[in-house]
Amino acid sequence: MVRNALTFFLFLLSLSSFAQKAEFDSIVNLINSHPDHDTTRVNWLMELQKYSVFDDAEDFLPYAQEAFVISEEIGYESGLGNSLNVIGIYYYQRGDYEVALEYLFQSIHVLDSVGLKADLIFPYNNVAMINNRLKHYAEAEKAYREILDLLNTQEGSNPMHIAAVNNNLAVCLQTQEKFEESLEPISKIVAISTELSYGPGVALGEVNWSKSLN
Repeated sequence: MVRNALTFFLFLLSLSSFAQKAEFDSIVNLINSHPDHDTTRVNWLMELQKYSVFDDAEDFLPYAQEAFVISEEIGYESGLGNSLNVIGIYYYQRGDYEVALEYLFQSIHVLDSVGLKADLIFPYNNVAMINNRLKHYAEAEKAYREILDLLNTQEGSNPMHIAAVNNNLAVCLQTQEKFEESLEPISKIVAISTELSYGPGVALGEVNWSKSLN
């Protein structure tokens, strides 16, 4: 029975991979049929990120670089900032954290300078992940606080996203032994999860509470 379940699970993974490859190929065909250097081509180039950047970053890098070049050429700030973020992800995946951070901070600078606040969440989150990996927890904390500021000022922000970032911030604070400071984001996790009747979130908040109060 276990073997059959495992086989079925692997079959589902194979189907998912096949579907993603088909979607990836479909977008590549669209790009190949649209040679114009415009926002449409840039957006399709960026769309490929979701299908390839987490599977084979080597394959995606030329598309991200092309998106950057075209965006710079036509003055497309959204494409410029977001392509810098994706190139940063590429170097993060390769373990070249310093170079990754350079691209991510460039992304933040571009997106912030033109007021694309919603897009800033992605490079800031990547900055936080890298700094956690490097054990630069104060820098990770700063990035999480920036994300929360962005989410809290956006209309229609998903409360579960706010709870998740508060959880990351709480863990980051606990790692720095800032236990008293961690109580505020933990309280927000519990409050949001209680309001949404999300039991696992309440339980996670209570676990974090016990860590900070002990």
